[in-house]
Amino acid sequence: MKSTSSLNTKILSADEAGKVETWKAPTMDVSGGPVTVQQIERIQKQAYDEGFARGRSDGLAASQGDIQQFKQVLQAMSDPLRDLDQALEQELILLAKAIARQLLRRELKEEPAHVVGVVREAIAALPAAARNVAVHLNPEDGKLVRDVLGAEEGERPWRIVDDPVINRGDCNIITENSRIDATLERRLTAVLTASFDGERDDRD
Repeated sequence: MKSTSSLNTKILSADEAGKVETWKAPTMDVSGGPVTVQQIERIQKQAYDEGFARGRSDGLAASQGDIQQFKQVLQAMSDPLRDLDQALEQELILLAKAIARQLLRRELKEEPAHVVGVVREAIAALPAAARNVAVHLNPEDGKLVRDVLGAEEGERPWRIVDDPVINRGDCNIITENSRIDATLERRLTAVLTASFDGERDDRD
């Protein structure tokens, strides 16, 4: 009867038996000695420093992205505010013009001679070589200017043209090569725009 498991066996001769060597376990090189507490602490510190440096670098990179995003948010918020400031400034100019217009109209009614000063300033703004100068005024203002300036001596190199389309206090001067808009609206716009520009420069 055969066994369920079989072993290969070999009978050695006397010569072969003499050549057999006994197996010895290999030796382990443990010249490094056991790991000390100082070595463990040094390894931990090195790992901590490397992890800290890596984390700091990653944190800086992430913070730069956050700062850039925050700047974009501020820019997006400031643009509508800038537009609002400009729109508010235009509204203030219109309001100031409306108030000043009413005040000047009332003043012209009480002191219509002011239009004479307007005509003189407009004439002074003309080039010296201006020819065929025509001063367009409201008929009532035209009569007033004629009466006031008629008493002055000397001839004037310009003439008054009654223009019923022009409002009282307004003045348009037309020459061969130029035109001066001295209407009340134009004068108010120039004064108020200069005032607001000056305030804007002071803020900047």
